[in-house]
Amino acid sequence: MSALKTFFLITSLCLLSNFGISQPKTSATDSLSGYITLNIDVTTLKDTAGIFKVRFGGETVFPLIKDGRITVKHYLKEPRRAYLTFYPRDSINVDPNRSTDNIVARYNDYYTFFSHPGNFKITVNNFINASRIENPSQYQKDYENMELELRKFEEKFWQLNADKYVKLQSVTGNVKDSLSMEMQNLSTEAYRKYYDNVVLTYIKTHPDSPTALHLLEEYSYKYVVNYDALELLYNNFTDRIKSLPSARTVYNTVDRNNFQSNLIGKIAPDFSLKDVAGKDVALKSFRGNVTLIEFWASWCGPCRANNPGLVKVYQKFKAKGFKILGVSLDHKKDDWLNAIKEDGLKWTHVSDLKFWNGEVSKMYHVTAIPINYLIDKDGKVLAKNLNEKALEQQLERLL
Repeated sequence: MSALKTFFLITSLCLLSNFGISQPKTSATDSLSGYITLNIDVTTLKDTAGIFKVRFGGETVFPLIKDGRITVKHYLKEPRRAYLTFYPRDSINVDPNRSTDNIVARYNDYYTFFSHPGNFKITVNNFINASRIENPSQYQKDYENMELELRKFEEKFWQLNADKYVKLQSVTGNVKDSLSMEMQNLSTEAYRKYYDNVVLTYIKTHPDSPTALHLLEEYSYKYVVNYDALELLYNNFTDRIKSLPSARTVYNTVDRNNFQSNLIGKIAPDFSLKDVAGKDVALKSFRGNVTLIEFWASWCGPCRANNPGLVKVYQKFKAKGFKILGVSLDHKKDDWLNAIKEDGLKWTHVSDLKFWNGEVSKMYHVTAIPINYLIDKDGKVLAKNLNEKALEQQLERLL
């Protein structure tokens, strides 16, 4: 099942309405923020020697077990997906110095649920993944139902296409490429319909639900997210939902997309930053060349993974007038310089070393990296977020 999921390219629902975006409020939401208390019964676990961990969004708690029970009390800024995880002693002993963040939890050893303020009892039934909340709220019930719908959809897709997947393992060359593309197209269309009929429909009909907000935030991360649908559904939320931190994340995604889309065909906003030698470098100094502005950082895994392809394209077109201006969101100069050297990035690099708080990052509404803009010889933005292949195609046309 997991191997098949690599072919799932989730696409979005095409919603025709196009509403203007409104600024979310920032006031606290008392009913959706506060303490959650979990009373976890693990008496049925055969072996409790190890580490228990509960993660609420990005915050982690390592509770202790006493007499087969665990109590967790944690303050939530908003409802979040949560994980109850157990790392048995034998998993830890493989590398005692490794953080649990770098240890893969076995299938039986984690349970996901939807956390929000209140008192809840969780009973573990022999394995962590067989846990259940004895007194679930409606938000938790909705979360479980949506997770069940996703599993049902994926199982059905697998059953309908298992023969194609089996065949894919035995073919090579053009046949393999053709079959891979067929499966990708099938999964794209299947997921589009699933989101249309199930997920986005639920979000639209539950404008006051933090569960719906959680689902929309997840949707906003999808590679082919439909931003019109995202904006419409965001605006459909009640004010109390819009006031939550994750609603701000969705708003920023819509805001960034609106800015970036409106920038196409216009002159790229000029800026000046210091290069690796401390010399001021202005974007306008690149006029006369086709230039790629590349926002990245040494600590950004996807950025570093993209660099070899970018180096390849740069080497091919630099003699024809292609330039790259790397704008780093680093905050430690040594890390920035070392990454440039290690990845062999032979183009101009600038940074104010202010992490996400740099003026240029704010100017270009950068809330995620990598991101890039291709600019023509007159400084006009031609395209954004180009991968290696798309960039090469653009440069073949331009140079």
